[in-house]
Amino acid sequence: MNGLKFEKPRPKPARAYNPNRFNALDSGIVYIIVLVMFYVVSLLFGKVFGTWLRALYQYDVYAYMIVSLLVSQLTIFAVAAVYSLVRRTNPFSGGGYVAKVDGVQILMSLILIMGIMMTLYHTHLQFGQDAEKILGGGFNPDLNLSPFSGVFALIYIALMVLCPAIFEEMLFRGIIMRGLEQFGSVAAIVLSAVAFALMHGNFSQLILQFVGGVAIASVVVLTGNWLIGSIMHGFNNLFSVFYGLLLENIGEGLTGEYIQAATDASLILIGVALLTVSVIYFAKLALEKKKKETSGKPPVGKFERVRYYEAFENGELITMPYYVKAEMPEWGEESGKKFKIKGRYRKINRKAPFIASCIVFGAAIIVAIVFIFI
Repeated sequence: MNGLKFEKPRPKPARAYNPNRFNALDSGIVYIIVLVMFYVVSLLFGKVFGTWLRALYQYDVYAYMIVSLLVSQLTIFAVAAVYSLVRRTNPFSGGGYVAKVDGVQILMSLILIMGIMMTLYHTHLQFGQDAEKILGGGFNPDLNLSPFSGVFALIYIALMVLCPAIFEEMLFRGIIMRGLEQFGSVAAIVLSAVAFALMHGNFSQLILQFVGGVAIASVVVLTGNWLIGSIMHGFNNLFSVFYGLLLENIGEGLTGEYIQAATDASLILIGVALLTVSVIYFAKLALEKKKKETSGKPPVGKFERVRYYEAFENGELITMPYYVKAEMPEWGEESGKKFKIKGRYRKINRKAPFIASCIVFGAAIIVAIVFIFI
């Protein structure tokens, strides 16, 4: 109108994406560091604050558990954060991962966690009891309660939901799993789940933590969405608390052996149904992803704001979307490409040597197994 031209508004520029990635050697190194730090910090903390910790334990077991949880989680965070800075890699969104809010995927991932918990809860309890009976170990804390136990319990549950969902995901899916992707997605999922399960340091959680680790890692790899992994982890911790209380109350309230057995069986069947529905959904999602890759369509939502990274190759600037993963050069290979990482154009991290990676990661797994018995 009146000679004026209406132009389509330009989209806002997307934030720069750091394409740098960890390698398999990083996975083993950071896992060993965390395990050793756990041991060293627990010894030092016990030596310096031993008297105060014993007094706190006698006063209120939940207050003691809050301190113990914070020490372990902050140790994980410190190691993961420092190592990520040294390697110039974002542990959350490195290597083709981003945070996206997809309601359906989040819902199905929570259904998957509930299905695993309800199906395997009795199995993992029995396994823990049998292992402790055969091999020894186990810890049953005295229920020392104070007038503020209710408040301490709520704080502990809140921290148990939030801290591992951020810090443990930062370590196990952000660094360890991403590094192991050098050997393929399946190896990364399984090996990171083994490391995740062993890190908890007891038999009572071994089965559920391994299966849960496989589930979280699989969904994160499939969706390329680290946020879903954090939500799954936090929900798993929250659901495990309330589901355990539910079963305990059912056991106390139902005196009939057959009624209790029927109730347990019903809950397991519900878990199997939830597990089946969620697995079918994610299997279909994997097939759709494969079809998009085959047809050359971008694996993004219609309204998703895509992040881009920049690289210089032979003096030419190249701009690529985040889902096109930057290729890591082989060990000892010189790459002509430089990527924009932390505001400067740098070379991307190389792949690690296969044998060295296997030795270091294998040693880390052995250390984790040994620490279960210490």
